[in-house]
Amino acid sequence: MVARIEVGSKPGLTDPAGESLPKKAASFLGIKGMASARVLSAYTIDCELSESELQQAGAEIFSDPITQDFSVNQPLIPPSKFSFAISVSLRPGVRDNVGATSKEAMEDLFDRKLPGAVYTSKQYLLSGKMTKADAERIARELLANELIEKFEVKSPQEF
Repeated sequence: MVARIEVGSKPGLTDPAGESLPKKAASFLGIKGMASARVLSAYTIDCELSESELQQAGAEIFSDPITQDFSVNQPLIPPSKFSFAISVSLRPGVRDNVGATSKEAMEDLFDRKLPGAVYTSKQYLLSGKMTKADAERIARELLANELIEKFEVKSPQEF
């Protein structure tokens, strides 16, 4: 079964990558409608793990309990809290070193070999007055290196 763990800063704590994104969009691209952004790390786990093992991996491997929250198989931030979600991940065939290391850490944690793989991505949740074309331009020109990465832009309804 494929599972997904999302990890992000706890509310009230700084999210440097998210805080700098509206400034970069305004200064580099002239897109001034973005009010805020949050950046999440996402782990797609294509390994046979139970719900309790996924929760344990989220707590012990993927997040820092002091500064981060995580969710398993549900959005960490509800779609009502953002205008667009941009997901950036590696293209097929590009080695995902963080994913491979994550799988090794889970194998160490659960003391067994796991078939399958772990794939990583970044999720950018943008809020403000902008169009989907603005969000796609931000993804293409600021967030993704299209030689090795692909991106997907979704509105809250598509999310």
